[in-house]
Amino acid sequence: MASLSLVALVLLLLVAGLLSYGLRRLRRGKRAPTPTPADTSLRDVAEPPAKGADFEKPTVFLSYRREDSANARLVYERLCSRFGRTSVFMDIDALGPGENFVQAVEERLSCCDALVAVIGRGWTAQAGELRNSKDFVRIEIGAALRRGVFVLPVLVDGVPMPAAEALPQELGALTARQALPIVDAYFEEGMSRLLGALDKARTRHG
Repeated sequence: MASLSLVALVLLLLVAGLLSYGLRRLRRGKRAPTPTPADTSLRDVAEPPAKGADFEKPTVFLSYRREDSANARLVYERLCSRFGRTSVFMDIDALGPGENFVQAVEERLSCCDALVAVIGRGWTAQAGELRNSKDFVRIEIGAALRRGVFVLPVLVDGVPMPAAEALPQELGALTARQALPIVDAYFEEGMSRLLGALDKARTRHG
C-alpha cells in the first residue's frame, strides 16, 4: 500500500507539472509575436520627416521690370533647369489669382537663398518709379535687403549699375553689391557665373 501511495503521489506531481507547463505555453502563445525583418511591412517602418514642403518653397527670387521680361524669362528658364521650377519664384508663374502681392513677396523671401535683380533698359528707364513706396520692384529688393537675403544685380542690355543717388535710401545698399553683366555674345559664360554665385549662396543659407 505504501508503494502504491508513493506511485500515486509521483503521478500527481507529474500531472501538476505538465499542467503548469501547458498553462505557461498558453499564456506565451497569446502574446503578439515579434516581427522579423521579412514580416515587417513598409508601413511599419518609421519614415523620415516629410520634406515636400521645403522643396516647394522657392530658393531663388527673380525681380525684374515688365519691360525687361524677355531677358528675365531667359534667366528664369536657365535657373529652373538648374534648381527646379518650384525652387525659382517669378511672380507671373508663382502667384495665384487674387493673391496679395506684398504678402506673397514677404513669404517667398522668408525662405529664399537669393534674389536676382534683372536690371535692363526697362529698369533704368523707370528708375523714377522707385520713388513710389508701392512700386513692386522697390518692395521686392527692399524686403530682400532688410532680411539680409543675398542680392545679386544682373545687368542686361549693356546698362550700367544705377547710381546710389538715383535710388531711394532703402535701396542704397544695392549699389554696394557686385553686379554681374550678362551680354548676348557671352550669355552662356554669364549664366555660368550666375549659377556658380547662386550655388554658393544656397550653401551659405543651408
